[in-house]
Amino acid sequence: KLGEHTDAVLAPGFAWANARSTAADWPHSGHVAPASRRTGPLADLRVIEVTANWAGPIGGRHLADLGADVIKIELATKPATRGLVTVADDLWPDHFNRSAYFNKLNRNKRTVCVDLSKPEGKAIFLKLIERADAVIENNAARVMKNLGLDYEALAAVNPELVMCSMAGYGSTGPERNYSAYGSNIETSSGLASLLGYDSRQYFGTGTFYADPVTGNHGAVAVLAALHGRRRTGRGQWIDMALLEAVGPFFAQPFLEYAVSGELPRPRANRSPDFSPQNVYPSFGKDCWLALTVEADGQWPALCGVIGRPDLAADLALRTIEGRQARSAEIDAAIRAWSATLDHNHAATALQAAGVPAAPVMANWEIVMDNHLNERDFFVAIQHPEAGTHRFPGYPWRFQGTPPPASMPAPMFAEHNQDVFGSLLGLSAREIAALYAKGVTSAAPIYAVGPSL
Repeated sequence: KLGEHTDAVLAPGFAWANARSTAADWPHSGHVAPASRRTGPLADLRVIEVTANWAGPIGGRHLADLGADVIKIELATKPATRGLVTVADDLWPDHFNRSAYFNKLNRNKRTVCVDLSKPEGKAIFLKLIERADAVIENNAARVMKNLGLDYEALAAVNPELVMCSMAGYGSTGPERNYSAYGSNIETSSGLASLLGYDSRQYFGTGTFYADPVTGNHGAVAVLAALHGRRRTGRGQWIDMALLEAVGPFFAQPFLEYAVSGELPRPRANRSPDFSPQNVYPSFGKDCWLALTVEADGQWPALCGVIGRPDLAADLALRTIEGRQARSAEIDAAIRAWSATLDHNHAATALQAAGVPAAPVMANWEIVMDNHLNERDFFVAIQHPEAGTHRFPGYPWRFQGTPPPASMPAPMFAEHNQDVFGSLLGLSAREIAALYAKGVTSAAPIYAVGPSL
């Protein structure tokens, strides 16, 4: 029930999975990186990450941002998301270390290059599993099983291991072998059928929400499973699907269809409950203003700001139903006003009058936004080859635990020696043999140029 466990959770003796833990709480804590490297509330955890693109890396980044020792496995012939950079006429060396996509999603992690399809690579991976608390992977459902590294195999090596798999359609069912990105999921889930201006113009979100939402769910699920491990002494496998993660984004249309039997249609930026609600052009090139009127009292305030007291005096427009019936006329009046103003100034004027409004920001505006910067939303991270860039910070604030100092995303194979030698105890000769056999590499090997 709502609030049923509030008192228990807030009690001083509640055993949080990630707070005030000692090294003895975690079975592999003796193998973690030096204390100087790990400072967050998950400093005694080790996570092995076999991921690419967005969903898996953001899940691992959340854990790394909390202090976990996240070791990322990369493949030389398919460097995970490092290829998303144009290299034609690129005079800079080691372009693969300057991929903004990779560097954004992989801070605070270590990385090694290991070919898991080779027996020696598999042996290296299993040695890491012996010393790990969790594994995160977002490959197609068949990949880890085909490598002989599915949860059954890993749990045989480490029964306390928590594994989180994030495939497009999960690991069971008739669609399990289909590969997917967030873009595919927007169509197969039905989300794209609701995005557009009408039933003839459909659009994707442009952001592919299934990826980050699945990664967020995965990070929380791993923490929950580790919390459960404290009680049972055993790990578990978490089977996630991007398809399921995006479902809650349009639960209401599903409910509407179940009740009415009518298929929901795209309604552009309009709302079934508020009016007017839309995005309006403002002064400048491709500049826009978003606003909504949620209560009848906000309607005369809007009319006053845009200089249309005649609309406020119109009795037929004093209800939402009345304004919805004349939405085209109202939109034209708002556009005539908004087109003459910068969207920031227009939003400020509306907010001052009590009308919900905001500028639609370009990416450079977001980085400069006072509201976000006053709250330390961005963190500046210095990368030895990519330079200093500002990235989104941490989606949480702890009362007693400051955020860790952010390490830049690792360069390719940066921690080979550290992990193979210091952590796994391989000799210099054994490490040299891994290079000679192609099990590892110091740089990516592009066969046909960078790609996903």
